Amino acid sequence: MPHVDVVPFLRPAAAPQQAISTVNTISTVSAMAEDTWIVQTDYASLPARRALSCLLEPALGDRVWVVGQDGTYFITAVLERPEATPLQLAIEGDVGLAVRNGRLSIAATQGIELATPQTLGLTAGALNVEARKGLFLVEQIHCLGQRLRAELTEIKLLGRFFDSVLERISLRVKRSYKTVEEVDMLRSEQIDIRAGKNLHLHGQNALMSAKELVKIDAEQIHLG
Repeated sequence: MPHVDVVPFLRPAAAPQQAISTVNTISTVSAMAEDTWIVQTDYASLPARRALSCLLEPALGDRVWVVGQDGTYFITAVLERPEATPLQLAIEGDVGLAVRNGRLSIAATQGIELATPQTLGLTAGALNVEARKGLFLVEQIHCLGQRLRAELTEIKLLGRFFDSVLERISLRVKRSYKTVEEVDMLRSEQIDIRAGKNLHLHGQNALMSAKELVKIDAEQIHLG
């Protein structure tokens, strides 16, 4: 007797139902799943969840496209919103955005805000920032780099403490002014001060001491 494959007869599932509905309320009943909306059709009020492909979060009064089968309904799209309620894209879990063989451009006429309670990371081969004004409020800054070059017209720094550890400092300025209210201390192994014209040292008391030699050399020396 030849072998015959027996295929069981399956009853066809009910055809999917779809309709344009209005969001009446957001379900707060604990028995229902989260992100459940109550939508009003022409025949009844139905609980519907937001489909994974519907990124726009529905709001009260929205006209939505609802699809369902076997008592389970999903909001697949938000068709229109009667009021100028801000739009919100809501996604659960980790999200990745990949642009292959192209560039990603984000533009907004009123502004762009990025907010996270965790870490915001930027990784790029080159970073270009252009702005008319900038404001940075950071509690701690840690910078690692090899070179820093800045071209600025005016610099103002206000702070309580300033510590720096460097191997070499080179300054070339046209005029230099410094005001110290209390103590100005300099300690060095060798100090070389040269003035092209005049060197003026003045104080209420002036003390000069050396362990081995004090030498004063000039064409004229006036004391007193």
